[in-house]
Amino acid sequence: MLEYAKEIGADQEEFRKALVEVPVMAREQFEKVTEALFLVANELSLRAYQNVQQARFIAEREQAAQEHERLEMQLRQAQKMEAVGQLAGGIAHDFNNLLQIILGNMELMSEEMPEDSPCREPLRDSQAAAERAVSLTRQLLAFSRRQVLDPKPLDLNAVISDVMKMIQRVLGEHIELSIIPGHSLATVRVDRAQIEQVLINLCVNARDAMPNGGVLRIEARR
Repeated sequence: MLEYAKEIGADQEEFRKALVEVPVMAREQFEKVTEALFLVANELSLRAYQNVQQARFIAEREQAAQEHERLEMQLRQAQKMEAVGQLAGGIAHDFNNLLQIILGNMELMSEEMPEDSPCREPLRDSQAAAERAVSLTRQLLAFSRRQVLDPKPLDLNAVISDVMKMIQRVLGEHIELSIIPGHSLATVRVDRAQIEQVLINLCVNARDAMPNGGVLRIEARR
């Protein structure tokens, strides 16, 4: 002990007197104090563990609440989209009925119009535009799941050509559109509205993937 007092720079005599004055504790008393300290330490450890578990439970509950809120937002968005689809389907259905009347009247006019009439060419252009509008309404009906599938033999080159005339306006000037028709393509039996929707979705996704512009190539082949 005196060596320790010397090491820490304390007065050796004063250090010895201080040690002499320290009360001596009986072994049984020391064991009781030790046991009490052990119980206190154990209790503190248990409380600390419970606090950690409680904090973890609160964090998990908050995370679950946030996830629940996120799922509710997704559900509300899905419900909105369903309502939009139903609205679009209803409008498209009514609009399609009006177009059928317009096309019917155009066909009657075309039958009664003389072959050399100067109005025949504009009438054919109007018929083509009305038929295109019918195709667009079929796409809306397919989007709202109100369109009955109508698979027919189709020439994919012709379908691509028709769709690309419209899609160029959607792509914007910063994207160059390249169409490569297929040679000796087999006729495919598909629903025209659905294959047009597939092409439109592909083009829109490609446009979104090229914010700085680029070349979009549409190629058909066997």
